[in-house]
Amino acid sequence: MPASRPPFTESRPQADAAPAHPQRNGASVATDGRATSAERPGTTDDRRPAASRPSLAARELLSNLPEGMLQATAEGFPHVIEALARDWAEPSRMNATLDEVVFDARGNRSGFPLEVLLELAELRACYARWVGPRTQRGR
Repeated sequence: MPASRPPFTESRPQADAAPAHPQRNGASVATDGRATSAERPGTTDDRRPAASRPSLAARELLSNLPEGMLQATAEGFPHVIEALARDWAEPSRMNATLDEVVFDARGNRSGFPLEVLLELAELRACYARWVGPRTQRGR
């Protein structure tokens, strides 16, 4: 009886194998066929590290607010903008996020510059007018 072939064999790279980052219509495509950030909605095409790029939700939030609102916050504390954008649609979560950002529950934060605190206070007041007042049940 001839020797059977093992179920898994070591694969060797072939000379005509696909490149590591093939192109599709000029855009880079992952080797498994998934589109890269340039083709996926909600992502950006710039080359900055992901941590320094604002998400689509954060960009939409800033573009829908009155001009200049949260400018200092966005420049100095982009993670705050990301949290606000994430929770904007749910008033109870939004108010909780504003509380967590402004009030130090851990005791080891250095705090925000006055300009950022004023922006967040203005946002809280505007959000209450736009969405409605806080309730005991959190809305």
